[in-house]
Amino acid sequence: MYVKSIENNKGNLKLMWKHINFLLNKKHRSTSVDFIKTDAGDVSDNQKIPELFNEYFSKIGPILSDQITD
Repeated sequence: MYVKSIENNKGNLKLMWKHINFLLNKKHRSTSVDFIKTDAGDVSDNQKIPELFNEYFSKIGPILSDQITD
């Protein structure tokens, strides 16, 4: 039954993972961020937090690649 369910949803990854998570009894947990700490202090503005995350993750790749030595 379980294998058949996964086989039937092979082309739909979202539905396949939904079935796998159900079988593993994984519940969807939402995570909320109330504030983040920055060098300038704590930020709790709900519009500023995603902007700061976006800024961090858009810049971290080049910063880390610059630290790679030959």
